Amino acid sequence: MTVKFNDISLAEFEKDVKGKIINVQDAKLIPIQKAGDEKALTSIFLSALKYIDEFRKLVFKKIDLSTSGKIHVYTEIDFKNDPKKGTYVDEDKKSQIPDGLILVEVRGKIKQAAILEMKSKNHILETKKIEGYLEIAKKYNIDRLITVSNDFVLSPAQSPLSGRKSKIINKNLEKMRHLSWSYILTLARILLHDNDTNIADPDQVNIMNEVVKYFEYKDSGVLGFTKMKDGWKKSVDKIGRSKKESIKDTDTDFIEAVESWLQEERDMALILSRKTWNSCVIR
Repeated sequence: MTVKFNDISLAEFEKDVKGKIINVQDAKLIPIQKAGDEKALTSIFLSALKYIDEFRKLVFKKIDLSTSGKIHVYTEIDFKNDPKKGTYVDEDKKSQIPDGLILVEVRGKIKQAAILEMKSKNHILETKKIEGYLEIAKKYNIDRLITVSNDFVLSPAQSPLSGRKSKIINKNLEKMRHLSWSYILTLARILLHDNDTNIADPDQVNIMNEVVKYFEYKDSGVLGFTKMKDGWKKSVDKIGRSKKESIKDTDTDFIEAVESWLQEERDMALILSRKTWNSCVIR
């Protein structure tokens, strides 16, 4: 049995899907995993979306999810090919278990769904794994695949994996959205700064402050841009060896060099933004 996420009721999800078609864990604001663990970051991020109205609306606008309705968040999503066959696996028989699931409920019906793949520290998104998740999204009528890592992009509609000669990814870019942890931290800082987007509820302000403190903790797994890709050094070396040696804009090394420069620019812009807000009084 393959469930279609769009337009089933939440009651049906709880009764007929949860624990039968997929196994999930409720996202916890205070997870038991160790600091820096991707599961901990996922749980805190999803819980913050659930409990802080303005944070959810700000993030959802960036990833094109509805800001109306009630949301339900889960971690460790164990999809199953069949209730009797167990975990969904790829062609190499490796388990396909996305880190998170978001369901948007409107008048008792699930109107939107998104699966999430999260990476912390210097861990990178894996092309093959994302291809598998896109296949799952197609099979279950899931609207969005959200990736979160320490990779920077110019806008959430772009993916760090675009241009990697993956037909599946390049064909499904409109379904994908990407956020860097640094960008998420900056959005949170915007909400705590004294402006028109402030969080109205004082308890939610306190929760947002705690989330920001965790994200800014040195061992949380949230990093800025720390290293140019290999293509940067190779391109510089190629230029230095011979003025006659040409570099094509389709060369992988050149593409990596440009990506590295753009990511560094993006990181510096976000750092400057946070430094500006940090100089102001946080509520």
